[in-house]
Amino acid sequence: NEVLVLPSQVLRAQVVAIEPIADRVLRLRMCPAKALHFAPGQHFELGLSSNLARMYSAASLPNDPELSFHIQGHRDGRASHHLTHILKKGDTIRLRGPYGTAYLRERHPTPTLFVSSGTGLGVTLAQLRSLAVSGASHAVHVYAGFSMSEDAYGHEELERVAKNLKSLRRCEYVLGGGARRRGDRHGLLTDILAADLPDL
Repeated sequence: NEVLVLPSQVLRAQVVAIEPIADRVLRLRMCPAKALHFAPGQHFELGLSSNLARMYSAASLPNDPELSFHIQGHRDGRASHHLTHILKKGDTIRLRGPYGTAYLRERHPTPTLFVSSGTGLGVTLAQLRSLAVSGASHAVHVYAGFSMSEDAYGHEELERVAKNLKSLRRCEYVLGGGARRRGDRHGLLTDILAADLPDL
């Protein structure tokens, strides 16, 4: 019932850094020309060049000094090639948004389940940070899934954010295959959810 109405904004942002955080995952950090209004979980259209634009979900909060995105690389992707080989620090990107209704409902009083796959972890981290700041008291369950261990990232950051959530009931890092750390779980994320939360 938390209706959010935010006007679409169009503005420029300067690239601060493009850094790898996993084998095929980049973190794009930018500094917008002015303050952006959005809710954790919403996404933006990034105009990478005059004829190349992509939608990416924000992995940061509106009051963060930088706007960041976790982006999955694709071997033959035009955007992936542009981000990896052409875009550089100091370049300007056109932002349009925010879009999307998968934003965090902070006043929701019942237990909340966060499930991410791959770079969806960036959005989850932002939403969990927002909950921690608001002092949410309802139960929180978190599952971060990756198809293979080489695609996985953010383990330490997830643990750090989770420690600030007093109402955290569960925080699981799930790998479909490959090497795992102590505490990681192997298997299909959907199967693990069904086993852990049979009343879901």
